[in-house]
Amino acid sequence: MDETPSVKCALLAVPAELRVEIWRIVLVEPHPVYIMWYNTTSFTKSRGAQALLVTNRQIRDECLPIMYGENTFGEGLDSESTSEFLEAMPKNKIRLIKNIRAFANGFGQVKAYKHIEEKTEEWYTKFGPDALRPEAILIPVNEGDQEVTWLPAARLHDCRIRCVANGHYREEWLMLEEA
Repeated sequence: MDETPSVKCALLAVPAELRVEIWRIVLVEPHPVYIMWYNTTSFTKSRGAQALLVTNRQIRDECLPIMYGENTFGEGLDSESTSEFLEAMPKNKIRLIKNIRAFANGFGQVKAYKHIEEKTEEWYTKFGPDALRPEAILIPVNEGDQEVTWLPAARLHDCRIRCVANGHYREEWLMLEEA
């Protein structure tokens, strides 16, 4: 019987709180992660991050919630990149995502919201309602001159159009609180 010595991972000797901070430094991007149409399965900032995920099961289990839960993912919903990105993932990883910025380029605010709503329903049908949480999908709400606030799609239920003083119409969101 061949006995190979088991190799202990030195990182696991570090206290859990410090490991979490290390994982954040390696895995969390300071800006939204854009999902590229040509490479929907790789988004980590370095090969070191990818190597970390394959070190061992415990490290992977500690890293995945940080990688998917603390990064903000963003891509235009008029492309299929986000859908391809989600389709390439198992449901247990989709559940870890806390922030997807949903863009709908080339639409007015109201049409963009309707487009995002349709895409969201498509995702729920495809992946199941328990896979991608409604509060994970963030949509842009114009705040003025190139100011945008990102709000969970689950909080935006209706919209209205109001007349602005200069005679132009501006689309505005009507936010309803959850009951």
